[in-house]
Amino acid sequence: PWQFVAACMAIANPEEHGSRLPVSADGTCNGLQHYAAMTRDADIAAWVNMMPSGPSDAPRNFYRHVAEVTASKVRADMDKHGETMKYRTADGERVRTIAEIAGLALPYAIRPVVKQPTMTKLYNVTPTGARKQIRGVLVDRGVKEDDRYPISKYLAGVVLDTVKELCPAADQAMDWIKTCARMICERNRPVTWTTPIGLPVVQPYRCESSVTVRTIAQSLKLAVTDETLPVKMRRQVDGSAPNFVHGVDASHMGFTAIRCRKNDVDFLATHDRYFSHSATKEVVGRFNRQEFWILHRDSLLDRLRDQWQRLHPDIDLPPTPEKGTFDITNVLEAAGFFN
Repeated sequence: PWQFVAACMAIANPEEHGSRLPVSADGTCNGLQHYAAMTRDADIAAWVNMMPSGPSDAPRNFYRHVAEVTASKVRADMDKHGETMKYRTADGERVRTIAEIAGLALPYAIRPVVKQPTMTKLYNVTPTGARKQIRGVLVDRGVKEDDRYPISKYLAGVVLDTVKELCPAADQAMDWIKTCARMICERNRPVTWTTPIGLPVVQPYRCESSVTVRTIAQSLKLAVTDETLPVKMRRQVDGSAPNFVHGVDASHMGFTAIRCRKNDVDFLATHDRYFSHSATKEVVGRFNRQEFWILHRDSLLDRLRDQWQRLHPDIDLPPTPEKGTFDITNVLEAAGFFN
């Protein structure tokens, strides 16, 4: 209600109240923006609004693009009457044709359904995790319980494959980070690095031990973890790429906030949504793009490799993936970068 009153006052008196009206801007699939910058992938950079655009150009929507490609694959699968999917239910095992499941899934090959698995694919979501995300949306949309599992499992596979096909450079970068992390863990060392803003990161994932404490009333089994225990390789490896990119994203936000503070511009952020006032929205947008350019002018993947090579001189890490042709200075004029 107070936001509504503030908006009414801003409309009624734009000079006095309008300039102080809070406004926000969202990044376009932030994780993919950072991967596009790190890999210099021109195709993905265009899809996540990192290219210059005119005042009449509408921002591109990557999630809608994934939904459209997913829908085209689902329609093609509606002819696959000879292929089947087996799955278990409370009543036992069931078998359905891919054609039947694709027909059920087609109405849900849309942006609201594919958005979360598309976003989290860049943070290493598993097929099971993607299935659960889609199933949650199907529940909200009232899909019959018997149809939720086959639809969600089928769509999760199609969406994840689609994102991989559309973003091969990002997938290669994730694989490179995980490969290096695995080589580090094979020496029983945790994966560590320092984020661009200077925050040291040490992944805490280690195998757990336990100790039993006996009291007069009962015995308690307590989990024990410390730096002497072996690292938990799977969690260290799976967490490396998403944790690294989250650190890059947080650094970008931090650098933008510092720039605003130095210029006496009000700024608020919640992860990938940056808030300011209507009078300073363009200023914050310019600071945001400039700090992104400064952050990515040098290859963050090469810098990460240099860090790891200094920390682990006895490990011969593979070279970083080959870079594309995208010119990172394009971001400076990309009006739709955050919108």
